Amino acid sequence: MSHRLVSLVLAIPWLTLVVYWFVSAIGVKKDVAKKGSYGSSVLLRTVAIVAITLWLSTQAMSPFVARIAAYTDHPPLAQQLVGILLCCAGVAFAFWARVHLGRNWSPVPTLKEGHELITTGPYRLVRNPIYTGLLFALLGSALAYGLLYYVILLVFTVVFVYRVFAEDRLMMQQFPNTYPAYRQKTKALIPYVV
Repeated sequence: MSHRLVSLVLAIPWLTLVVYWFVSAIGVKKDVAKKGSYGSSVLLRTVAIVAITLWLSTQAMSPFVARIAAYTDHPPLAQQLVGILLCCAGVAFAFWARVHLGRNWSPVPTLKEGHELITTGPYRLVRNPIYTGLLFALLGSALAYGLLYYVILLVFTVVFVYRVFAEDRLMMQQFPNTYPAYRQKTKALIPYVV
């Protein structure tokens, strides 16, 4: 499959998710804590890291990266198909988690007015199913497309692991009687593993 076709096929689940994210953000519960620099600074840092990484990964900037790209950017057809399926499955899992979270969702770790501890649906399997779905979708995209998505996967893995710890702290403060037991029995990102 050509690089352009893979790119177009991968764009479908990602664009669907982004459109749903923006539409479903309307009507979420208000934040309890005032909006501070945490969310903005993490988002800005993430965008800056991705932009710098993409700039450094151009073939003109780094022969070393160009050699890596030569090995990763032309995967076999079977790998591309597996990657596309994994991307779609990851996006579907993140979508399910976002729908199940409902009005408690926030783009950054924060508490909402009337915040509820959600432990059903995909939250029975992992504490952070949106991150899980997005990481699997990025892994699938990397397998299907190549270096660009491996770089993005690396950046978002670091961001999501950091956010898992931040969200755990918030949930421990908000739900000191119920969250410790939920945290003990439910893994953060991968069921039965981590």
